[in-house]
Amino acid sequence: MPSVMPWVILKFGGTSVSSPANWAVIERVVRARLADGKRPLVVHSALAGVSNQLESIARSGEGSGSAPTKLALITFAP
Repeated sequence: MPSVMPWVILKFGGTSVSSPANWAVIERVVRARLADGKRPLVVHSALAGVSNQLESIARSGEGSGSAPTKLALITFAP
């Protein structure tokens, strides 16, 4: 085994980070990469639906001053 473990980038987003059950899957993937002698770097994007909500706010809030209010209303799935 090399003295420095090689990096592997694991990117998750959307529905893959939307529930505790899915995070358990991510944990298993990370542990498997560690067992393979890799150094995982986990990157995740927005939760399911949040990117779409942000894009909608950006489009509808141009110049209206309502973007901060709309941002406060973004909902996250438990």
